Amino acid sequence: MNLPEIKNMLSLKPELIMNLGHAFINILIILMMCMIFLRIIHKLLQNFEKNRFLSSPFVILSHSVLRWLVYIGGLLLILQQTGITLNSVWTVISAIVAMIAIGFVAVWSVLSNLLCTVMLIIIHPFRIGDEIEIIDPAMTAGMEGKVKNINLMFTSLYEQSESGAVRGEIMIPNNLFFQKIIRCKKGNRTFSLDKQLFEEKSFLHSENGQLMKR
Repeated sequence: MNLPEIKNMLSLKPELIMNLGHAFINILIILMMCMIFLRIIHKLLQNFEKNRFLSSPFVILSHSVLRWLVYIGGLLLILQQTGITLNSVWTVISAIVAMIAIGFVAVWSVLSNLLCTVMLIIIHPFRIGDEIEIIDPAMTAGMEGKVKNINLMFTSLYEQSESGAVRGEIMIPNNLFFQKIIRCKKGNRTFSLDKQLFEEKSFLHSENGQLMKR
């Protein structure tokens, strides 16, 4: 290979330089827009938390979800600027989602509980500290107790005797609340489900570890 041929290979055409510059500018704009969106989301969620529209745990969860959505959207736009078509990306994503969906079918009860947990937080039919009773559609007596805690899978109830003493703890799958009739008696000093969701201990406990009285 002679010198002129090497120079031709190393030389960059003006069109290629312009395309690279255009793509680089677009990537910078995308990154700036992502940063702006993240700041707006952060400010909005802070205002919601400050005005008590949302509790702190729910704000943390929402911020994480929205942040990842912005990251994924920005990454897809950047890949498009580098020449990777969105059709190819969506094909890969569709295949991954399909495999995940097949695996989710095998653990449908787990997904059902997770979805029902989200619905309980949105609808909030009861709060931590309320007394609830789960009744079968045939109106036969079911489980009852004071709501102690909630996590992504279960809601815990304090089972109390007639004298008010705690007999034990009942763990109820969250999807059961959408299959049975619920009778709720509002309690005092109650707490929202989303506030309790990410805490290790129940808000029903005072500093000395005793169950708060109604």
